[in-house]
Amino acid sequence: MYSATNFLLQNADKLNIDASRIIISGSSAGAMTVLQADYEKRDLRESAKALPDDFQYAGVIAYAGSIFSTEGTPSYTLRPAPTLFFHGSGDNLVPYTKTRFFKLGVFGSKALAKRFNEQGYPYTFYTMEDIGHDVAEYPMQEFQPEIEKFIQDFVFYKKQWMLDINLKDKLRVPDPKMNPKNYYN
Repeated sequence: MYSATNFLLQNADKLNIDASRIIISGSSAGAMTVLQADYEKRDLRESAKALPDDFQYAGVIAYAGSIFSTEGTPSYTLRPAPTLFFHGSGDNLVPYTKTRFFKLGVFGSKALAKRFNEQGYPYTFYTMEDIGHDVAEYPMQEFQPEIEKFIQDFVFYKKQWMLDINLKDKLRVPDPKMNPKNYYN
């Protein structure tokens, strides 16, 4: 993640990129990667020293992601980037809430949104009620207007909102293929 970011930063003029508005996005393991990347950058971790000190991501979009922490619920040294979370409350692949053993844990979107809310960090969190890991895929197509609005409001206009949205779609049937057996075998 940091190597790709450095490539963009080093070639920003040539690629006509505004380096102050780089948004990272990922789904499932990719969502874990982008959330972890922003967390480690904002927490001044050694791994993040690969990026310039004065650079921060402008936003994060995560579809069914989480953060791994050895220090309990993630605490940010610097304010995290505005984050758009999508997660299914029935996800049995990536924890929706958290899986924890003492301070060691994987903290899903619900735990992260709770932390963001407690600390006053800007975010939008879509909980897809009773849906599983399908949320790693379908919001990218079905929530384009909401994603564009997040980018406009949080990245361009720098709004400091904290939004929790619970969505129960009675027409959506969870995808039975989105289970641990199909992913890990």
